Amino acid sequence: MRVMLFSSFIFIIWAIDTPLDAYAANADVQQNSDSLLCRRCGHDITYTAKLDNRASKLALRQRNDTILGVQQCLVQLFRNPQGQHFELITVTSANIKPHGEAFEEHSWFPGYAWRLAVCPQCGAHVG
Repeated sequence: MRVMLFSSFIFIIWAIDTPLDAYAANADVQQNSDSLLCRRCGHDITYTAKLDNRASKLALRQRNDTILGVQQCLVQLFRNPQGQHFELITVTSANIKPHGEAFEEHSWFPGYAWRLAVCPQCGAHVG
């Protein structure tokens, strides 16, 4: 089973700012910075070199934005089964801690399972 970890703006990590409201609560982004940080503790979560524009056919909406100073970063909007909306970016790797079991049901990326991700330093939900 391939597992994908979620993180909040949400970002998706394969194998695992933007001033977006859903994202801003959990991560701190500085436009000229090289890294995306946990908003609670400042731990480096991922870096510009790890941004990956991976599209999903299940996205409600897609747009390009500047993330961490990188132009044309794909931002996708999704809705979970509880009706909550999430904006999401994808990255190839991140410094996160997986939380709980992986689920194939309700995946926004068919063929991949998903699980929650938290900051390894403070435990804040990041995806």
